[in-house]
Amino acid sequence: MTTINEYADKIVSAIRSDMDEGVVPFTVRTFGDLHASVDANDYTDQAGVPWGTDIATESDPDGMAIVNAVETEVSRRLAA
Repeated sequence: MTTINEYADKIVSAIRSDMDEGVVPFTVRTFGDLHASVDANDYTDQAGVPWGTDIATESDPDGMAIVNAVETEVSRRLAA
């Protein structure tokens, strides 16, 4: 099973590549910032992050805990 860090590795690598190609500005510091330049969800799709497959709970009714954790880790790395 792929870990949060492994998903984040793939996504950050793709983002850095897009930065080098001028698709995404080097000033992006959060996953959400990406949406100004690209459909940021494409990065999660390409990395194979499972969307909405977590068991829904009261605190996570959409079952998006994995997606949220990956996007948080990506944001942490971009801000570093």
